[in-house]
Amino acid sequence: MSRNTDVLVIGAGFAGLVAARELTRSGVKVVVLEGRDRIGGRTWTDSRLGQELELGGAWVHPLQPHVWAELTRYGLGVVPSPDARRFLVAAPAGILELTRDTALELLEQGLGGLVAEARDAFPYAFDPLFARDLVTELDLTSVADRLKMLRLGEDARVVIEAFCATGFQARPEEVSLAHVARLMALAQWDAATDLEAAATFKIQGGTRALAEAIATDGTATIELDTEVVEVTSHDEGATARTATGEVYQAKAVIVTVPLNALPGITFLPELPKPKRAAVEQGQPSRGIKLWARIRGPVEPFTGFASPTASPLSVAQYEYEVEGDSVLVLFGDDATRIGPEDHEAVQAAVRRWLPDAEVIAVDGHDWTNDRLSRGTWANLRPGQLTSVIPELQQPEGPVHFAGSDYATAWLGYIDGAIESALVTAARIRADVTGRRTAD
Repeated sequence: MSRNTDVLVIGAGFAGLVAARELTRSGVKVVVLEGRDRIGGRTWTDSRLGQELELGGAWVHPLQPHVWAELTRYGLGVVPSPDARRFLVAAPAGILELTRDTALELLEQGLGGLVAEARDAFPYAFDPLFARDLVTELDLTSVADRLKMLRLGEDARVVIEAFCATGFQARPEEVSLAHVARLMALAQWDAATDLEAAATFKIQGGTRALAEAIATDGTATIELDTEVVEVTSHDEGATARTATGEVYQAKAVIVTVPLNALPGITFLPELPKPKRAAVEQGQPSRGIKLWARIRGPVEPFTGFASPTASPLSVAQYEYEVEGDSVLVLFGDDATRIGPEDHEAVQAAVRRWLPDAEVIAVDGHDWTNDRLSRGTWANLRPGQLTSVIPELQQPEGPVHFAGSDYATAWLGYIDGAIESALVTAARIRADVTGRRTAD
């Protein structure tokens, strides 16, 4: 026996929660099916290492209008990460300590060099395909292609390689140069602003506070521990079947599952070839985000290391806990290091802090989590101009929404919210119109 609803939302991350809220506030009946035992998707606030930590997405910025509007709506503030007093570069010749201005100058040399010829391609940051011919050429170029052309000093190269490994969670040959340029356009073509947008302002109360506020601001039914494995389109809408055999009928389905996890759902009839190709290719992110508690106090710092020399490319001081220090750490390949690799984490941290004693390590392996199969989304060469426009188009009653499919801040919480708003608006009139006709 099946259960009926107007709209079925698969996934209770920010895209799913916002879409459900928007539709239910318009009188649409919505059921949200979430495979995890919690809401939030690839954001997850949890108590670890004696501190509330963000195991997934964390940072927001005033240049991200959709998430900032949500914070305003629910009266949530932001908490800045500590200002780094030291910038440490793990260079081949040893540890190089830089001032903030010098570190940002090196980052600007690298990022500025990458996108130096890209401004004409992105005159409007929130319409990345406005100058499509120019964007297409950039999109077929990889970050590695461009890096080879830059004449950078050794220190600047370590900084940009570390920044790219952390930000894009993949090897530079796997990342589209257009993707990098688009994000720089959103950051007003300024490396310091780009860094600020990526890792400065955290949500007061954590991402959990915002997710819960959105979830309770609508009337959708949210069912946890309910993994969808099959979606069938038909003349009346679509049917979803769960891993335990439950069946749900709806006039429309919004799939907010990350791109890399879409192979876990069978679509009937099968998706058209362009969408199948996008799903098979996936997005390149397969990195890792870890947290480490270090014995004793540490002066706030940001550390950079080349991914060719270390499995962790960026470290950042975040918290003091009972006299100890808690660092957030990033690497571009989850197969190289994980939360269980205590000795490897200590060795990597000592590239910046030679005397550091790592007491404990924690984190979540999003890359080997079957419901995500990767960290935040980035784009391969060619995907900005092909995969994203394709996946933004519905397939009959089936719609795709999420951070992976956003037009602007793809890979960010803001992108998930933007995509959800667009998708909800697209299907609202159709669903309410058909419900009235019935």
